[in-house]
Amino acid sequence: MPVYAYARLVFSWGFSVRPPGLSAGGPSFQVPPPSTLVGALAAGAARVLGWSEHLVRAGGRRQVQVYSPAYLLARHLLAAGAVVWGPVVLHRDVVRYSTLPYQSAGNIKDPAQWFGAQNYGLSMAAGAEAELVLVFDDGVLDLLGGPGALRAAAASIHRLGTKESLVSVVEAGAGEAREGSGGETCLYAPEDSVEEGEYYTVTVWHPKAPEAYTRSSPFAIPLLTLAVPGRVSVSKSVYLPPDPSGCEGLLLRDDAPAYTGDWPGRLGAVAALPPLKAGGRR
Repeated sequence: MPVYAYARLVFSWGFSVRPPGLSAGGPSFQVPPPSTLVGALAAGAARVLGWSEHLVRAGGRRQVQVYSPAYLLARHLLAAGAVVWGPVVLHRDVVRYSTLPYQSAGNIKDPAQWFGAQNYGLSMAAGAEAELVLVFDDGVLDLLGGPGALRAAAASIHRLGTKESLVSVVEAGAGEAREGSGGETCLYAPEDSVEEGEYYTVTVWHPKAPEAYTRSSPFAIPLLTLAVPGRVSVSKSVYLPPDPSGCEGLLLRDDAPAYTGDWPGRLGAVAALPPLKAGGRR
């Protein structure tokens, strides 16, 4: 029987989630993607269960691969959806940073080489609420030790994105999910699962891809296109959410696998993730 974790939270100022391969600078996504939801829940589980900050696995030819412990959860992931109940404004901050750790022996003697500037992408949503639902196969309960630990992990989420993206959890829960197909949803969903609705698209990396949780080429990670309920302002920098009082979100295709559960009814169903295809990007 599939199980779910649910959380309703409030942003401190917003969040910053940038594509793989970008470190000091780059844009932020308009919504926290599924892999970020998994990472947030894994960070909560780490606090509850005392997980380490990394997972080391031996590879071929005496290689060692370092993974985020989020991949322990991602292996069991069946579906993920989220909605931000407030406008999200994309912004860039110019950040001064030290380049000393990256300098060659010759350049380190030149003070002009000690600092640089990057535009740091931010998604501003101060005080906005968000809701998220993640559905897993029941093997996740063996990993965590039971549904109580899954609920505690959801309640222990403290950020959604980079370490500065602080959130406060208002409500958390876990329980059994029911398999089905079709339905309506206010949560984002894989675009291939959507029949109709007002939405914009965001291309993210597939949350079940191992490459999303370890050092790898950003061009090798399989991609996933999400349909996000809402609309974009004329300036294309403000992303407006569906109406929380009467969400008219997305209608999923009748044959699209989806899950329902005892999370708040206004969210609707959670569309299943498409299978992870081998051999490159989706």
